[in-house]
Amino acid sequence: MNFFLGTTEIDLGNTTFENIFIDDFMPMANGTAVKVYLLGYKFAHSKENKSISNQTIAKHLRTSLDDVLKAWDFWEEKGIIKKHFTNVENDNDYSVEFINLKQLYIDKIIKPAQTETSKKNYTCTPTDIVELNSSPAINNMFNNISGIIGRTLVPNEYKKVLEWLYNYNMSTDVIIRAFEFAKEKRSIKNINYVQGILKNWFDNGLTNIDNLNVHMEYNYSRYNLFNLIKQAIGYKGSFSTSIKDIINKWVDEWNFSNEVILLACEETLKISQPNFKYLDGILSRWYKSNLKTTEAVKENKKQFSANQQSKTYSRSNNKNSKEQFQTKFHNFKHTTTKYTDHELEEKLNKNLQKKLKNKGLNNLYNKKSENV
Repeated sequence: MNFFLGTTEIDLGNTTFENIFIDDFMPMANGTAVKVYLLGYKFAHSKENKSISNQTIAKHLRTSLDDVLKAWDFWEEKGIIKKHFTNVENDNDYSVEFINLKQLYIDKIIKPAQTETSKKNYTCTPTDIVELNSSPAINNMFNNISGIIGRTLVPNEYKKVLEWLYNYNMSTDVIIRAFEFAKEKRSIKNINYVQGILKNWFDNGLTNIDNLNVHMEYNYSRYNLFNLIKQAIGYKGSFSTSIKDIINKWVDEWNFSNEVILLACEETLKISQPNFKYLDGILSRWYKSNLKTTEAVKENKKQFSANQQSKTYSRSNNKNSKEQFQTKFHNFKHTTTKYTDHELEEKLNKNLQKKLKNKGLNNLYNKKSENV
């Protein structure tokens, strides 16, 4: 008599992962590297994993074989897998051993803490250098660095870069990017300057290439905007932190595009001395008027111009009417100047006598005249 369990046609089982991987290692990797690790780890716990290869993983994840190989290089660099080569002539023919992360935690954290009162930075030894030379990821990193700075690193620089990998918990891609950044943005190839960049990235939690790319895209697009504003309004020197905060408010809170901000910069040129305070005033008015796009701003300016022309036309008509009235009045006055004072008096007397005669009062007028 036997007892056995039935099976399903598809895998509906469970795979347990250490929280150490999720908390400490997963955040430092890109998405592909995480997927490769998880799928490989699942296969390692499967009873039927003899036919599994890197090509199988690549096909399963719908990615390239090169991406899978780079993922294993990354995890080997972080020390949580070991490669066991089955063919010395083929660098891609190997088995993967998943290091027990609990034991790794004990060996790297608990035991050193029991013997040391304070944490010390890792110092690369000649033996470490020899061992690390067998890593394709390490060799690729140094080849890239040499191409960027135009020379091969000297032994002391080689040692220092390897120490960065562990002391800053950086991936090789981030190390390469630091050298690229120093050269392209600052035209500097000094290795100590590159170390300063890496330390700043480490302090900001930028230890994997994906997070770094997002950070750089945001910050350096904003850096370019700062420069464009300075050029547009003729600002000399560097922006203070308070000015940068105002610009960040325009973009992040008020949702103004770069185009609208630069359009406001053009408005400042209408005054004799363009300045940042005037620029902020323009954008504040636009924000309150809900003018968020270049189209809305231009339409508002068009309407304002039309209103101004209408007011100008109205004032012009009023002025013309006044001038016409003054001209008529002036002309009327001039018609009386063709009589002398004596002639005017005689003319008035005749008119008065005529009116009195019509009313039967002519005798009264004659008596008045005689008395005079």
